[in-house]
Amino acid sequence: MSKLPKIFDGLADVGAEHAEFELRDPEESDGDIKAWLGALPSDGTRFIVFAQDGTGSLFCLWLRPGHDDVEAAPVVYLGSEGELGVLGKDPAAFLELVASGMTFDGHGGGFFDPLESEDDEEFAAEAKAACPGLEAWVTANNAYR
Repeated sequence: MSKLPKIFDGLADVGAEHAEFELRDPEESDGDIKAWLGALPSDGTRFIVFAQDGTGSLFCLWLRPGHDDVEAAPVVYLGSEGELGVLGKDPAAFLELVASGMTFDGHGGGFFDPLESEDDEEFAAEAKAACPGLEAWVTANNAYR
């Protein structure tokens, strides 16, 4: 059973929506990840898919050996055309971005402020620092690359 962070509790119950993505059943994660990577990871890594956008891109929690706490898991983006992005160092940071009014850019795999705030780079750097090695891991474990 795929568990979501407590901070996500009630989002579906209150009809929380975002223009760029819709909530998904995390129980379907294995099928989504198998379709995206070509196979399920064999090294203990797991992705819990909690949302998708209109193109089928996935919003996931990235769990890996030694880093398997859903409350502290980085939120990552696996784009339908192979884009990768780290969207938050943890679920709380991700929801902060969603609630901030920033715009999501699926091609860039991240959020940006349409008024071009200098905070954009700070958010991106903080998220990427919490998730080193995502691109290398995906490249090494993606049957399609």
